[in-house]
Amino acid sequence: MERSESFPDYRRSWAVITFKGPFDPATVTDLRHEAHQLLEEEGSRLIMEVSRLDGLGPIGVSVLADLSHRIRARGGRLALAGAQEPVRQVLCENGVTGLILAFGSVAEAVLSLDRVGQDEAEEGPGSELDA
Repeated sequence: MERSESFPDYRRSWAVITFKGPFDPATVTDLRHEAHQLLEEEGSRLIMEVSRLDGLGPIGVSVLADLSHRIRARGGRLALAGAQEPVRQVLCENGVTGLILAFGSVAEAVLSLDRVGQDEAEEGPGSELDA
């Protein structure tokens, strides 16, 4: 059976992590642990579902920016799904626009990141974080 181009390539290294509550030191530790395995693979995709994230401080922004740089260096992408306006605003104010793609849902992120697999970020339902 021939694979349809409308379905994501699940052979890639993918992870979806859902956050709830504050982005605190324990959350950072858990994220680093989960991301370590993912970073071993070329072209990894990490989607962070953050619709229930209570807040994001400077340490969280720094961790996300560092993680995005590390994933991109290996041909992968980091995306946020469901980011509420306060979280998006903090990320924009701290200069991570262009590093992290934002999508309305995990499904949109999966479909869009699969298309971005060989190309740089393209126009679509996701966007780079804007101020």
